[in-house]
Amino acid sequence: ESEPPEDARGEARASGGAKKALASLALLIVGSAVVVALPGASPQVNVLCSAALGGVMAYGGLKKKSLNWSGALAAVMVGAVSLAANAVFGSVLLAFFISSSALTKYGNERKARIEDGHKAGGQRDWVQVAANGGLPTAFAGAHIALRGLSAPVFDAAADPVSTALACAYLCYYSCCAGDTWSSELGVLSKAEPILITTLRRCKRGTNGGVSPLGTGAALGGGLVCGAAAVGFGTLAAAPASGAVWAALPLCVGAGLFGSMVDSLLGATLQFSGFDPVKGKVVNKPGPGVTRISGLNFLDNHAVNFVSALITSAAGAAVGLWLM
Repeated sequence: ESEPPEDARGEARASGGAKKALASLALLIVGSAVVVALPGASPQVNVLCSAALGGVMAYGGLKKKSLNWSGALAAVMVGAVSLAANAVFGSVLLAFFISSSALTKYGNERKARIEDGHKAGGQRDWVQVAANGGLPTAFAGAHIALRGLSAPVFDAAADPVSTALACAYLCYYSCCAGDTWSSELGVLSKAEPILITTLRRCKRGTNGGVSPLGTGAALGGGLVCGAAAVGFGTLAAAPASGAVWAALPLCVGAGLFGSMVDSLLGATLQFSGFDPVKGKVVNKPGPGVTRISGLNFLDNHAVNFVSALITSAAGAAVGLWLM
C-alpha cells in the first residue's frame, strides 16, 4: 500500500497535536475547578475527589506516554495526597505535571537524535515519579497531620512549621519544574551549551551543560508554579493566609536555583561521555566511550532528587525569613 502524502501526514500530526492540547487544557480546567472548590467541601468528598482527579492525571500521563504503568500507579498516590491537602499544594502539582508532560513531548524527533535512550513522551516510571513526588508528598502528608485539610499559613511568626512545610513543598516542585523545563527546552537550543564547571562549550546532552534558553526555561518553570500557588491560594474556597504573594518570587528563585544545583551535580557526580558508535553523549562509561565530565557516582534520578532536596531545604529557610 502506498503511504499517504507528506501534507496529509503533517495535517494528521497537527490534528493529533491539537487534540492533545485540548485534552490537556480540559484537564487543567477541570483540575483547577476541583482545586478551588475542594477546600469548601466535606473531608470525605475532598478525599474522594482528590483520589479521582489523581487517577485521571495518572491515566492521562499513561495515555500520553509521559508515564508507564508503574509511574501511573505512583502518580495516583502523589496526586491524591497533594490535591487533598489544600488548594495551594494541588495547584502547584497540577502546574508542574501538566506543563512538564507537555514539554517532555515537545521536539521528540530532535531529542531522539541527541539523547541516548530517549523515550517518546518521557515514559517516567515509579522511580522517577518518586524522585519528583515522594518527598513533597511527605511534606503534604505532614501538613495534613498538623493542620488537617486546611490552607497553608505563609506567616513564620504565627505558624513557622506550616510555613516551612509549605515553602519546602513549593520549592521542591518549582525545582523539578525548572529542571524539567530547562532540560526539555535547553537541549533544543541552537547555541551549543556551556559546561557549568568550566564555562567551556560542550556537546548537547552533556550533564551540567547550560544555555540561555535552558536558563530562561528554568525561570519559566518556577514562575508557573509560583503563579499557581498565589492564584489558587487566593481564589480557593478556603484561601491561604499570610504573605501569599511571597510564594511567587520564592518559586521563581527555586526554579533557577534548583536547575543550577542540578547542573552542578550533573557536571561533577554524573558521568557524561561521547560514544562514537552511537554518535551521542551517554551517561555510562563503556568501550570506546570518551569521558567528557563527571564521576560515575550518581544517576539522573539521584541527581534530580538531591538537587530538589537541597532546593526545598533552602526554600524553607528563605521562606521563613521572607514571610
